[in-house]
Amino acid sequence: MDEKPKDDVKSKIAGCGCLLVITLVAAAWIGSGSSSNVATNNSIDAAETIDGNTLALTTPPAAQSHNYTEESKGIYYYVGAVSENAKAQGVAAGQVSGFKFYGTTDDDQYILGLVDDNGRTVGKAFCNDPCVIVRPTIGEKFGAKDTIIGAAFQDAITGQMKKYKP
Repeated sequence: MDEKPKDDVKSKIAGCGCLLVITLVAAAWIGSGSSSNVATNNSIDAAETIDGNTLALTTPPAAQSHNYTEESKGIYYYVGAVSENAKAQGVAAGQVSGFKFYGTTDDDQYILGLVDDNGRTVGKAFCNDPCVIVRPTIGEKFGAKDTIIGAAFQDAITGQMKKYKP
């Protein structure tokens, strides 16, 4: 009966430990569904000590995803959801809204332009960081939560939009 050297056994155990660390980190990364479970720097660090050797694993931050559906020539397009009532009335697709990002004002308000089907800006709106209340140039202020323009402002604030260049 051949016995394997102890060093070979240690390396296998260390290999399994590393695999365990990778598996645990992956599970934590995937399973962190709410933002309260995610580290503020968007990375997860793990370390395990085996036989006095520390194995460390750091995962890179995940790329921030955007809310827009499509970008064309500096215009960011968003497709709204279709309500159950609209579906019952035969509506199959959501409304499309296009926005241009114009940067920020002197007092750090983000500026978006609402565009028509020809790409012309037909109105502008302003919002702070975080965007809670949208201030359009025409009409009354309104809450940004669960709105298409709220999603567009979130993209602008998180750097997912480039400043429009005519």
